[in-house]
Amino acid sequence: MGGSSSQVKAADLPKDGAAEDGGSPKSASASKQKVNKVLGEYGKSKSLLHDTSSKVEIFMKLAELPRPGNYYIVVYTRLGSDKTWSHVITTEHNEEVDVEVSFNKAAKLRFMMQTQRFMRFEVYKLKDREFKEDLTKQKFIGSFNCTLIEVLLARGRPGTGWFIMDLVHPKKGTAAQGKLGAFGEEDNVSKQQISFDCSCTGVPSADTWKRRADSFIVINRQQKKAADADDGKEETDGTEGKDGKNAKDGKDAKDCKLFAPVLRTEVVRASKMPKWERVYLMAEHLWPKSDADDVLLEVHDWFRVAKPGLIGETWLRFREVDTHFRNTSELTLAVLKPAKKGTHIPPGSTKVKAGMKLETTE
Repeated sequence: MGGSSSQVKAADLPKDGAAEDGGSPKSASASKQKVNKVLGEYGKSKSLLHDTSSKVEIFMKLAELPRPGNYYIVVYTRLGSDKTWSHVITTEHNEEVDVEVSFNKAAKLRFMMQTQRFMRFEVYKLKDREFKEDLTKQKFIGSFNCTLIEVLLARGRPGTGWFIMDLVHPKKGTAAQGKLGAFGEEDNVSKQQISFDCSCTGVPSADTWKRRADSFIVINRQQKKAADADDGKEETDGTEGKDGKNAKDGKDAKDCKLFAPVLRTEVVRASKMPKWERVYLMAEHLWPKSDADDVLLEVHDWFRVAKPGLIGETWLRFREVDTHFRNTSELTLAVLKPAKKGTHIPPGSTKVKAGMKLETTE
């Protein structure tokens, strides 16, 4: 994501406000040990994300349907602790009338070993193309329920790897109305790893009486919108988020995004041009729901006897990272301090207070 010309390192600055010197390797090593002792857990980067989930894709097909027609599937899911079902996906319908159908659209779900996730598949025969989403205007064929782990375990059993179940209509007894097959596999994109070097220029101190900042970065991923959380429209993924307000219009947290910390870098001491160690992260950890989501980068100033102070923040988007990686160019971001405490800067801000550079390395 972007490189820096700065050569400042944490080990080069053992004391607050100290200048760089050309000491020997032995003295540099001793200084680094002294710095780490002072900084404690802030002396090295730390993962803040406790997310053991992975993303899986469920592909579907139909067979042995009672009559040829245009069919599609509606998929729902819920966790074991939930009472209501959440809509996951509505597949496309087959254009050619047939009794065997394979679908291109896949249902994408988060899988956690410690959590039981139920799935419900409902099959409909298309009657009214104009109102496909209105299921009351379509013909219900049948459905079946299962758990996500049942679909995934079918891959390791003898056969094709498809989990096959009979479709049952509640008004037609136990007679099968056709068969539905589900095939689950892990999403390859979720395994992509990105690494980048990060540096800043013109970093001010968060305190008037402190000459230079002892800065570090906290990388936060977007969780969901608080309004959706209250309505139960989206599920949590086992991590806690923090509220955010919009600095542009001052709306309360219910209208804004929630973020969860993913990683905190080490502290670079007493430098206006800090350069941090290379960061390694899974793309899935930064963009768990969609690559259109925002990633919030916060630059903080470390204090020995007080809480870290916020210097500024900036937004990061997947498309920006991907474009600059393909062009092997640096990505420069504006770091701004929010106008009010508890708010975030508006995305797309251009007024630069401190500049951040990122350089994608893999």
